[in-house]
Amino acid sequence: MRRYNALKDYQDIYIIPLGGCGNVVKLFQIFVGFMSEKNEEASDDALFLIDTDKQQIQVRGSLTSGKGHVPISLRRLQIANNKIMLKDPQKGGEYSQTEIEDCLDPKVYYNAVNETIKQSKNTSIKRVFSKYAFVENAPTSVMRGDESCIRAIDAKYIPKNNKYSISSKTMTIRN
Repeated sequence: MRRYNALKDYQDIYIIPLGGCGNVVKLFQIFVGFMSEKNEEASDDALFLIDTDKQQIQVRGSLTSGKGHVPISLRRLQIANNKIMLKDPQKGGEYSQTEIEDCLDPKVYYNAVNETIKQSKNTSIKRVFSKYAFVENAPTSVMRGDESCIRAIDAKYIPKNNKYSISSKTMTIRN
């Protein structure tokens, strides 16, 4: 277990990486089973946090206790309209891929990626990354798509989608 500086204002917070969404859900379900079986309340809160993967994961089990509120919850990270939210994966609603890395402080994440690439021996990735710049005031640390916290500063690295192809053909046909 490691303590993270971003959580320094909170007491007794520990992050336990479990190596994937499925493992987090399995551990959550073990806790649910234990708490339901023993009919006990937990003395501390526990948050099981997962990404929102491309493929929706099924979560079973709910927390009920004869003694009242059981402070254990499972939530998934969700970015919608450039806002980071915690959603109950057992309920419907907004569902688009969101990685934990997408929800970090954008500037801190960009700098960490930049430093990691600088220390790499891979000259190809260094060359490609040098063609991108950080988007100031980016609301999230997403590094893909229209809402990315990085942008290409070299036209060669701008994704060539259908609009680009159609525009290029229009210019060629016109001339």
